[in-house]
This record gives sequence, C-alpha cells and structure tokens, in this order.
Amino acid sequence: MKKIIISIMSLIPFSAFAYDPTAFLGQLVEIESGTNQVGNVNKVQDLLEVRLKKLGFAIDRQKDPAKKSGDLILATLKGKESKAVTLIVHADTVFEPEAKFKGFKISEDKKYGYGPGVIDNKGGIVVMLDGLELYLKKNPVPRYTLKVLSSPSEETGSAPYVKNFKGYGEETNLVLSFEPSLDDGSIVNSRRGNRWFHFKTIGKEAHAGRAFKEGINACTEMSMIAGQIAALTDFSKNLTLNIGHLKGGQDKYNIVCGSAELKVDTRFSSVKVRDEMQKKIDKIIAESNRRQEKRGIINATTFEIVDDSPPYSPEKMTSTVAAVYLKQIEAVEGRKVIALGSGASADANYLARPDLVILDGLGPTGKEMHTNDEAVNLESLTTRAKAFDKFMQEIESGKLSL
Repeated sequence: MKKIIISIMSLIPFSAFAYDPTAFLGQLVEIESGTNQVGNVNKVQDLLEVRLKKLGFAIDRQKDPAKKSGDLILATLKGKESKAVTLIVHADTVFEPEAKFKGFKISEDKKYGYGPGVIDNKGGIVVMLDGLELYLKKNPVPRYTLKVLSSPSEETGSAPYVKNFKGYGEETNLVLSFEPSLDDGSIVNSRRGNRWFHFKTIGKEAHAGRAFKEGINACTEMSMIAGQIAALTDFSKNLTLNIGHLKGGQDKYNIVCGSAELKVDTRFSSVKVRDEMQKKIDKIIAESNRRQEKRGIINATTFEIVDDSPPYSPEKMTSTVAAVYLKQIEAVEGRKVIALGSGASADANYLARPDLVILDGLGPTGKEMHTNDEAVNLESLTTRAKAFDKFMQEIESGKLSL
C-alpha cells in the first residue's frame, strides 16, 4: 500500500475553494457521522441542504420523534411533467466515536481517498450533487420532477422513516441510488432483502452446584435455537442466516443462566424464500416454548423483528434503463461494466414495488467498504457524476421515457 498523507484540502472550509469534488468530499468525511452521532449526521445533512437549495430544490426536513436519529431530507424540484425520478443517498456511516478510523487522507499518488464513509456514502453524495449540477445547468427546469431522499440512519435500517419510504416508492417512476458501485465498478440492479431478529428467552437461576436441578438454563435453550436457525442457511436458495450476537447470564461460572438474547441477520432474494424461512423460525420458537412450558415457564421464548427490508429484482424495464446508464459509464470511463445483483440491502429496498425500476451502486468506485481501509477512487467522483449527467440528458431528450 502506498504511503498515505493527510489532505490539506480537508482542513480548509469548502467555501474557500473554487469547487473541487475532492475538497468537498474531504469536508464531508472530516465530519464524524456514525449513525448515533445525531448532531454530526445533521451537519452532513446541512451541507447537502445548502447545495440542493442552490440547485433550486425545496427542502422538507423531517425529524425523528424519538430523537434517536438525525433528520431525514426529502428535497423536490418540480419538472415539466408529473412523473418523478427519486435519488437516494445517506448521511450516516458505520463508524461510531470509538472507531480508530478517523479523518480524510489521500494516497501519495493522489489516486485514492481514505476515511470513514468515504465511499459509503459520502462519495455517493458528491457524485449525486455534482451530476445534478451538470444536468441542471443545461436544464434548469427538468423534464421530470426530481426528488432527493437522504437518510440519516441507513446503516441501521432507517427505522424511524421506513413507513414513509413505501409511500415515496408509490410516488416515483424511477429510483437511482448512489450507494458505492460493486468492487469491479459494476452497478446494481437487484438486492437481497434482510430481516433482523432479536430473540429472548427466560430460564430460572439457581446455584450450579447445590441446586442445578432446580434451574432452567436459558443459555442452553438459546444455544439450541441458534444452532437450528443457523442450519436454515441454504446457498442454493441464496438464503443466509447469521448469528450476530448471543449473550446470557451473569458472567459467572456457578449460576444457572436465567435469561439469554440472540440477534440474527437473515438475507433472501425473494419474498417466497423469506416467507418459507419465517415459517421454519416460527416452528423453532414454538418448539422451544413447548420445551420450556414442560419445565414451568409459559411463553419463555419471544422475538422481535427490528428491521424488515424487502428484496427487489429486475423489473421488465430494468435491463433497458440499465443499458442506457451503462453506456454512459462506458463513454466516460472507456471500459465496460455490467449490472449485477448485490447480497446487501439498502434504503432503495424499502421503495420497491412491482414495475418500479431501481438502479443502485451509482456512486463512486472504491474498495474495503465498512473497514478501516475504506477507500474511494478519486477520479471516479468525476466520471460517475458525468455518467449520471449524461444518463439524465438521455431522459431529457426523450430517448429514454419513463
């Protein structure tokens, strides 16, 4: 790996420069905006709002009633026609204050920028804004209404706002999401859904030596549940179930565990597979409760679905629309990339409905997302913004209609 140096541009206010996408990216990355850093997430949203207002967008800024999340931004620029294109980004990152990965740095050869959220999703914000600016300079009143949706909590499932997302999906004709491209530069035409479970079970504490028979071990029960759930993974169906967290008891050797918790991430490519999985999980929990009831505890095991993101697959028009977008990337970057499915879910999943075309992974290229080596190819900030502009020009000209 080449030596990395701190970018001086990231230390100077954006307003001090003639616009440079790397400088603006540096300003965004220097704001530590892990999902739980609500104030800093809102600072990122503030910068986004300023740029969007300059482009003529009206801003609807929605607050989380529980105050656990930053503000959601829904910005609108009315077009000549009522049909709408919705653009999606997010202001939060996975890196909370305890993370050692901080600040914006540039490689010595100036090809890569490093920092928390540099591709996910601050680079995506830069690509979207710069592409919009290029497009709107030529078309101040666009053909279709443009909407920008910026979540403050995508990394944790955008929970306070998910109920609204379905409505936004009903009100749009095309979704373009600026999550990072795939590792090879390809864009995304489908995503697996995810369902996150939080399981709890109750046992009965007792001294592990003197009164072992009087106890009911919740950790033992939850371990059985965890094993059965993990065994549901079926790669032939693109179904995975991950045991993310398992805890219980009092961190003692000699106490029978009285309670336990389990967190599970599930991923699936179709609603049918998801529903089949859910039936099997329901059966596992029902069997657990029957075992516990025989020992004197009724409804000992329960679960909560804390995030529920549906999958989306290519619709009839997706290949046509994707082909136009890919052509623009090829024209700008001089290479061919393709549209592929992604195993991860994102905010675009929540907008999915039959016949709605969703293209994702339209942000910059990079590597090592969600790690302390997360990096963006700095040139791709410009090339992907230009490709977005050229795609919108195809829509504007009528060569591509929604």
